[in-house]
Amino acid sequence: MRHLMLAATMLTVALVITFGAASALEGVASAREAGLQDDQFQVPNMAKPAMRPSPMVRKVLPVGAKAAG
Repeated sequence: MRHLMLAATMLTVALVITFGAASALEGVASAREAGLQDDQFQVPNMAKPAMRPSPMVRKVLPVGAKAAG
């Protein structure tokens, strides 16, 4: 009987902690969302095209090959 009560208590505590953390994170997300601008079409930096690689890019040699020079 003691094990059953301990398991029920541990489950209850785990659920309280989990849903408490979820509620706190939801509050933070809501606060950030409210602080954002109303521009729905703003392109984040991650979505912009990357720079072209420089022409001096070193080529990867196969294993055992020696570089010239």
